[in-house]
Amino acid sequence: MTLRWSLSFLLAVLMSYNLTSRSLAQTYTNPVALPVAADPSVIRAPDGTFYLFATQDDWADGNGSHYLPIFRSDDLVTWTYVRDALPAPPSWKEDGGFTWAPDISYRDGTYHLYYAASLWGDPNPCIALATSENPEGPFEDIGRPVFCSENIGVGNSIDPFLWSEDSTQTLVWGSGQGIYAVELSADGTEAAGEPVELAGDELYYEAPWVSRHGKFYYLFLSAGTCCDGENSTYTLYAGRSENLLGPYLDKEGVSLLDGGGSVVVPANDTWVGPGHNSVIQDDVGEDWLFYHAIPKADPRLPNDVNRRPALLDRLVWQGGWPSVNGGAGPSTEPQPVPTVSAPISRPNSNYRRTSCPTPSRLTSSAPSAELTATSSAGLPNTWAAASTAAFTNPTRRTRTKTVCEKTCWRR
Repeated sequence: MTLRWSLSFLLAVLMSYNLTSRSLAQTYTNPVALPVAADPSVIRAPDGTFYLFATQDDWADGNGSHYLPIFRSDDLVTWTYVRDALPAPPSWKEDGGFTWAPDISYRDGTYHLYYAASLWGDPNPCIALATSENPEGPFEDIGRPVFCSENIGVGNSIDPFLWSEDSTQTLVWGSGQGIYAVELSADGTEAAGEPVELAGDELYYEAPWVSRHGKFYYLFLSAGTCCDGENSTYTLYAGRSENLLGPYLDKEGVSLLDGGGSVVVPANDTWVGPGHNSVIQDDVGEDWLFYHAIPKADPRLPNDVNRRPALLDRLVWQGGWPSVNGGAGPSTEPQPVPTVSAPISRPNSNYRRTSCPTPSRLTSSAPSAELTATSSAGLPNTWAAASTAAFTNPTRRTRTKTVCEKTCWRR
């Protein structure tokens, strides 16, 4: 009897530990995604799981190039490689090329993965698009470019970023020859307007990302050498505007069209080349900045590829401007973890996840009774969400509290 009670008690303790162990990790230390996760783009799936998409690189793992690798996380700080989004560069791109700078978004039940199809020194690089109903892929390229430098009239057309607002989709992109924005067609597969320049070419800006904070749009950009090992000079900058299409000004009031830009993340003694970011919110509305950087003391993999893991730091807004780590560059000491709820897990092998009839939009950040309803067996009775505050609109760009898709369980 004593032995049975002891075993039962031990099992209960272990189960309790398993359920609460995520909350026991109160800190994390950079980097968070290894060995290479450059140009990270992060999204949260409707079930609460986070996915990070990164640029093509050879990790020196014997598997050759990873074409837009996908990582998965429950908590934003512990990432596991899942698979590559693509098996190879798009067949329509002459000479193959590379797959760089992914941007992931979600709309109408489909994940849209914009990326750059380019070669080093390519005279006609292109913006490409692949789609999937599953964030873990596989993704399928649409079979043609969204546009290329020659037909859009913008040199070095790489580094795409999608902004969705009021049913309008705007693609922001560019590298070294100006940063531009153009409205896309309703299906997001081609340009439907004329390019508008947002930032000039004086600093050779690239890697645009737009976030909304208060009444301003913030345009994050990177400049400098991204990939020169310990000598990399990449730095993250920002400007802001009350309008998506600008004009964007820095802290001193200088237009980004005229070489302006306020530093958000500089290098420090530990990390060099910080840049190419994305931003995501946790469950309490805190903004978190994902970006890559190079460890100064160990800058290259055995195959001489730049070691560019993904880093994470809380984005602090001071006086209407973003910063991380008090302006001292990437954090090097343990940091408090983001506040996130565990993803909705599949109840057991007798249940399967299905799509429910219609999405629900909530105006409160508190879970409703419908969200937390369970059957007498403790299984989801209708549908559930880990945290309504964390489910932003399908393209995860605004603070509108939206559940993108119901999660149902059916026998």
